[in-house]
Amino acid sequence: MSLLLAGALTGCDVGLAAHEPGGTSVRTQVAPSRGAFHENQPYRLQNSFRGLRLAARAGTWIDIDSNYCWDTARRHRIPLATHWPHIGADHFTDPAGRIDPDAAFADLTLPEVRRLRSTDPVPYRISTMEEMVREAARIGVPGIEWEVKGGTAFERPATYRGVLAAAAEAGIEVNVKTLTNIGGTKAALRRLRAAARAGATTMLLNHSARPVRITAAESRYVDYVRGPWRAGQP
Repeated sequence: MSLLLAGALTGCDVGLAAHEPGGTSVRTQVAPSRGAFHENQPYRLQNSFRGLRLAARAGTWIDIDSNYCWDTARRHRIPLATHWPHIGADHFTDPAGRIDPDAAFADLTLPEVRRLRSTDPVPYRISTMEEMVREAARIGVPGIEWEVKGGTAFERPATYRGVLAAAAEAGIEVNVKTLTNIGGTKAALRRLRAAARAGATTMLLNHSARPVRITAAESRYVDYVRGPWRAGQP
């Protein structure tokens, strides 16, 4: 069952800038409220070309989850459209039986990921984020909320650049967002800092009832927060 979720306008009521004690400007804003295609039964639907077609039909943005693998030479990281960090949790298997179901995507090469298929009656294959971006633009999806999960590769700008370049070339808007509860707030902020350095519009997701605090320095790379937040020092 597909879900269309609007971004909640929760948290600090700010305009273009809030202020820390002492008058330092915090440029972070409340995340925009918009409908986005989101499917968690199973998550792999929204992270597939099938999900893109449903989002295009609805005329909405789409939420795409992301982990990463290695390229063939194990030199560069390739962002993937997957929700869970391990292939079994995302209900993918290797038909040849060579890849352990407990294997992490981060330990696999792209050719190994290409072998995986979902356990659905009509199996899914895993797409890279660059492939998802180009297909979304081709079929008319208005935009993508790219939800990066954990891992140190997402703390490096180089991991984002290929996807963002593909989006710019295809003419589709991509926002990078990440959760505070994956590795903690500091790790989430490192991911957004890397994404911002690569040229992304960024969004921090806080599902906790406790507001996250955004300093003036952090607001340079946190464009929006979805969830409770406050301006100022922690």
